[in-house]
Amino acid sequence: MSPDGLGSLVVLVTNSRMFIAAMVGAVLSVTSPFAALQLYGQSRITDPPGARIERVLPSMIYVSVDRDALALASLIAQARQIRAANASDFKGRIGFFTSRRAARTFTMSLVGELPPDLAKSSREFLAFYDVENETEFLSVFPFGFHTDFKYARVRIEGAELPPCGFHVARRCLLRVDPFAREDAGLVGRVVLEARIRRDGKLDRFRVDAARNGESKQAERLVRVVLANVKTWWLESASEPQDVRITYIFGNTTDESFSNPELTLNAPGGVKILAAVLDRR
Repeated sequence: MSPDGLGSLVVLVTNSRMFIAAMVGAVLSVTSPFAALQLYGQSRITDPPGARIERVLPSMIYVSVDRDALALASLIAQARQIRAANASDFKGRIGFFTSRRAARTFTMSLVGELPPDLAKSSREFLAFYDVENETEFLSVFPFGFHTDFKYARVRIEGAELPPCGFHVARRCLLRVDPFAREDAGLVGRVVLEARIRRDGKLDRFRVDAARNGESKQAERLVRVVLANVKTWWLESASEPQDVRITYIFGNTTDESFSNPELTLNAPGGVKILAAVLDRR
């Protein structure tokens, strides 16, 4: 090959490498959270305290949050900081998750039965923040996203923090496990007392009553309820509180509450009622 031909080959290879590098850089710049936010008018972005921006799509920003001392006030503050970092005509939603993996893999699209990976990431879906006509809303999903559950979309009024729709003593119920299909089909009622710790978990359980036509079924009801109530996770607070909780399976009647603070129609037809106990 002549020197001129060799020189042309070198130039061609060099230009090809530059072109490939430019294309890779362009792809990375579009798919990275930083650049995606730039497309919405953001010049620089930092994660809010206690949260990490994992994915940015035209319809929603996916954010993972720390579980420690989590409260609605922190979620709203994080959402407002992320929103402020975007263009003033922000119309998307912010989805909060309790794990980074879930925020990166979750999808709202569902065809047929939930695959195991999607079911797992769905359980980590915590809340939606969205804005409609300059009004802020927050929706909390205590059972995750892909469940047969009617969530509450609560309006945020300025600096005042609203109850989330599922709360005890203004402490939002952030998470509770759904019942297994065979357990949701039970019939009966269990009443118990417990303490809500400052970190939002429950302990000091005491079963007050369990009713079912068969003693063995009543024992099973108690086991199912104790397993479920141990999955409760509420907002953190400065002081613990005692609470009375009733689980109602099937068409069983209830006489333990006249005006409960929490009425939760769980997936599977199980009703959960709760109110703070006044020990004075």
